[in-house]
Amino acid sequence: MLPSRALLLINEYSKPLTRPDWRQSKPILSVYELYRTVYASWDEDELHYILYRNLKNTYWYDIYWCIKIHGVYMCCSRYNITRADIRNLGIQMLT
Repeated sequence: MLPSRALLLINEYSKPLTRPDWRQSKPILSVYELYRTVYASWDEDELHYILYRNLKNTYWYDIYWCIKIHGVYMCCSRYNITRADIRNLGIQMLT
């Protein structure tokens, strides 16, 4: 049996998964903002480096980098996506 404080914490942290009104909440920080923050300080400590490395292994980063290097048109062609898809990923149009 877990202590009552532990059960209370588990109950509080599980609410986003169980309460329907919490499922519709928007993230406080976008992936782009997280990337910019982590990119600026990835070499300062291990946590930032781990976050940076994990972000680099995502579909979001592949799209972001393709836009940065080749432009929006080539990215849309390469990944068979639209500008709306890019906006939905939270990537700012760089070109």
